[in-house]
Amino acid sequence: MKSRLLNSIALLVGLFALAACTSATVDQTLAPQPVASSVQPTENPQDIATANAEPSSVVGYASAESTPSPLTSQTAAIDPSKSIVFLPVEGAPQSTVSALNRSLRNSSQVHGLGLVPGNTTNAKYRVKGYFSALNDGTGTLLVYIWDVVDQNGNRIHRINGRERTGNASADPWQSITDQEISAVADTTAAKLKSWVEARS
Repeated sequence: MKSRLLNSIALLVGLFALAACTSATVDQTLAPQPVASSVQPTENPQDIATANAEPSSVVGYASAESTPSPLTSQTAAIDPSKSIVFLPVEGAPQSTVSALNRSLRNSSQVHGLGLVPGNTTNAKYRVKGYFSALNDGTGTLLVYIWDVVDQNGNRIHRINGRERTGNASADPWQSITDQEISAVADTTAAKLKSWVEARS
């Protein structure tokens, strides 16, 4: 009897010890673990920002938060009397403006247009764009207007045009492709170049 009692006591002590160990293990697992310190970047944050930056823009997106981005180009040889800066475009979504930026940059180089950075305040001519896309029943029509203003803000010239695509969708802008945007840019650059040269 005494031996059985001692065995029971020993078994209870063992169970309590096991429970204590298990509890400690569970607590350690659920407890917040120390977070290893992150590796400190070796690069200069400004360098990182520059490396990840979007390509510079020719025209800006007309919204309350945005302003025209400077154009990265060779401007030293540009005749100040023929310098042109693009202002933010109105009416077009950001995706279209981004495509327009690329196309205008290329077309301006092809036609020798004197583009200057968007933050230039003394450009001879400033160009403001207005865009619209609409379904015409059988496709989508892209309509655009460029107003050229002088340094005093007076409109001195207007270029307008349209491009059409056979595509159609609930959102007309979804139907506009790079082909139409490229055509707009090429026509715009060619007409601006011709007009500027005629005034010289």
